Amino acid sequence: MHLRIPNSETLYKNLYWIIIATFLLSMFSNSVPRVLINGTVILAISIGIIRKNSSIIIKDQIVLLTFLLYCVASFVLFIINGYPKYVLLSAIAGSFLPIVLAFCRDTDLYERFYNNTFVALVISFVISLLLHINTPQFYCDYLYNMGYTSSNSIFWAKYFFQGLFGVTSLGTLSTCTALFYLCKLYQDKKMKTAIMMGISIVTLFVTTRRSAIAAFLLGASYIIVSNTFKRFMKKKYKINVKTLSVILLIVIIGIYAVIKNYESIIVIMSRVSNISGAVGERSDEWRKNIQSLSEFQIFFGTGFGSRSHTALQYGLQAVTDSGFVQLFCELGLLGFILFIACITTITIKCIRVPNKNFYYLSSMLIIFVYLLQAIGSNVFEFQVTSPLFWVSLGYCINKKGRMN
Repeated sequence: MHLRIPNSETLYKNLYWIIIATFLLSMFSNSVPRVLINGTVILAISIGIIRKNSSIIIKDQIVLLTFLLYCVASFVLFIINGYPKYVLLSAIAGSFLPIVLAFCRDTDLYERFYNNTFVALVISFVISLLLHINTPQFYCDYLYNMGYTSSNSIFWAKYFFQGLFGVTSLGTLSTCTALFYLCKLYQDKKMKTAIMMGISIVTLFVTTRRSAIAAFLLGASYIIVSNTFKRFMKKKYKINVKTLSVILLIVIIGIYAVIKNYESIIVIMSRVSNISGAVGERSDEWRKNIQSLSEFQIFFGTGFGSRSHTALQYGLQAVTDSGFVQLFCELGLLGFILFIACITTITIKCIRVPNKNFYYLSSMLIIFVYLLQAIGSNVFEFQVTSPLFWVSLGYCINKKGRMN
């Protein structure tokens, strides 16, 4: 009997199932090479994309391709600066290879990716909530071994809702999932969609991530207002009371079951109300990293991935609380301008697309969530978060908006 090796398309649409599986395996064994496994899968996908699309580069991909090539060139600085090899390999597997995912031209494959990814994420949220509520010792050990907590005690395991991926990644992914299902709910009006959205919202609020909650509230407001306006123009005022009731019930019960005490509610409210203070808390680190750059590094950076959390483990200087500052330090002014140019190109195209299906709208909102989170979090660095950003960006590049 021969084992059938999955092709790149199968790996692409099931990428997050694989990533989540490696995190679950890490809970029971410290020796699971999670970064290597996921990096190898993304590499296989990348090779498939390059083989299929290398001769077809559309106009909107030119800036993104330039940014990709600039990142490749910046790896030379790793050799010049003598950074550890594992820092380079981690940067390639976690931050660089996911960029290639944006060059896929098969928009149907993007949509299958979304469907599979968000189901997988909701299941991971349920597992995360159950583990957080019950807090078994093996989960406490897992959080400590992953570096999410400073001790393997139950106290630290419950101090922040870390889930499987860490509180920052969990906040980002739960926000994107909630917005995706909110967009979908307006189209299919199914109970299953409402339940998936409700679970994602509960997960999001229990993380107490300020920027993630703010991004969700802004994104949800846009979805609700825009859809209400469309219904008003078409004179369709019917509200699905049953669906709304289920959403509210899930949110209320979920938050009560997980939080359980008044002090946790105060923590959530105080962190959200103090969102402006997040910049002040991180500004010292940002200033120190930028001031440490030489004149050459101001323009060309220190190498893509050189100031990551992995670099910090080796005692190197790192930016741990801003994706934008991290990109500026690693790629310099030139690389940072190219990144902004990619975002600007996508923004202009999104504005020009007249009729957007819910996948397109979700992709736009996911990009928005990442950009807002990147002010104070390294969302472009983590292997569990970066693929979703670049896939969303790729979908907006390749897909022409249309009404479903």
